[in-house]
Amino acid sequence: MKMMRKMSIRVKLLLGFILANIILIVVGLLGLYGIEVMQKNSEATYSYNLRSVDQLHQVKESLLNIRMEIQNAALYNDPAQTTTAIRKIQILAQQNQTVLKSYGELKLSGDMLSEYEKLQKLLAEYRTARTELLDQADAGNYAKAKEMIPGVLEIIGRVDVVIDGLIQKNQTMAKEDNDINLRTYNRI
Repeated sequence: MKMMRKMSIRVKLLLGFILANIILIVVGLLGLYGIEVMQKNSEATYSYNLRSVDQLHQVKESLLNIRMEIQNAALYNDPAQTTTAIRKIQILAQQNQTVLKSYGELKLSGDMLSEYEKLQKLLAEYRTARTELLDQADAGNYAKAKEMIPGVLEIIGRVDVVIDGLIQKNQTMAKEDNDINLRTYNRI
């Protein structure tokens, strides 16, 4: 305290400005750190959660279109309709494979990876059943193809349950990341 009294006003003002600048630098660095953390969390939320939810919704939509085309192939008893439906199904199935491959390349957590593997097994079972049904319809055995529709639809139902579970997990993770960003923002 005595030292402060002995200092000139010029030195006291200089020390005051230096101290204020140090405080500003510390606050600025903390703010930059918080913004960097929020940006990384936002990128992770987009890259792994929201993008994957979009991909899973694309797969669901495609499966819905395939379901409709399966019914077109089997129910109308028309070889031209069956051929057109099979061609559309092949295109949709290829698009699904591309989207699912992209989804599988994301960094998935352990439980999501096991659900993804379960989904792949169900889709393989579904492809087999779908192919058998379409072969029957393509061969003109529409009655047999119609009998197979409920089995194929049952498999699609199980696939939908797994996809819905994956979507729910991704949305939960996105919410957790958003909550972290909100807490970081409030600390800044």
